[in-house]
Amino acid sequence: MNNFFRTIFEILKPLFTLAVFVLFWQLTGNIFLASFVSTAYLSLLTFSFLKTEQQLKYYNRPDFAEKKHFSESIEHLKNTANLKQHNMDLNVFELIEPKTKKTEIDGLNIRVERIKKATELTIAANLEIKKITTLFERYKMLAAKLNDIDSHSENKIDDELIPFVEIEKPIILCQGFFKKGTLKIMPQSTIISDESNFADYLKSYTNNGFLHPRLKGSLSKPASYKKKYTTGFFWHTYQDGNSLELEQIYNQILKKVTLLEKTPCTLL
Repeated sequence: MNNFFRTIFEILKPLFTLAVFVLFWQLTGNIFLASFVSTAYLSLLTFSFLKTEQQLKYYNRPDFAEKKHFSESIEHLKNTANLKQHNMDLNVFELIEPKTKKTEIDGLNIRVERIKKATELTIAANLEIKKITTLFERYKMLAAKLNDIDSHSENKIDDELIPFVEIEKPIILCQGFFKKGTLKIMPQSTIISDESNFADYLKSYTNNGFLHPRLKGSLSKPASYKKKYTTGFFWHTYQDGNSLELEQIYNQILKKVTLLEKTPCTLL
């Protein structure tokens, strides 16, 4: 599109310049003044076009479009009263009662074992099973952390964001991005913290270049995901296994297992 407009501009530029030259020559009868004015007009016209072209390139950049998509998705959640931003200087958002369901993978385990016992598996099926196995490990690690909270054991859970501090009222903090308007959680970004400790941490936070080892980027400028998606930090109170990342992993496993069950498992 930009090349099209540039071609049109290059065609019309000498015509406009000639028209200005002829007009001033007829009005003043001074060929030197007409040449000066037409040259100045040409320079102004070229500058205006290049400025407009530069702005079009900026607004058409993939990262600009992605940032716009992120901002629009955030505003949509705010308008539906599902999200709050307590500090406008930080990309940290509170999710109000996230709609998560408690997941259980025992049934999925049985289905995967049934697929593995197939007499002949394709190379693609074996690769998918390896990916599923990795997802299972991620699920079990995160579920184990959450189970420590649910067990109400005598041993207090340490805050993963603020060292040497115990958790009284647990919250889940994770880093997420939007894909087609849906919030997705970055893999292995879930952090268990305490609501009061986290509130104090946000109040005292200063963007002094310090990067927390558990966070990707800073709270004011989170790192992008896969150098493509704009991200932010999302938190919510923890109750009875409600974890966005845990549910997301479960859905990924379920999707892959269901697809494998529908795919003929024969040797390539």
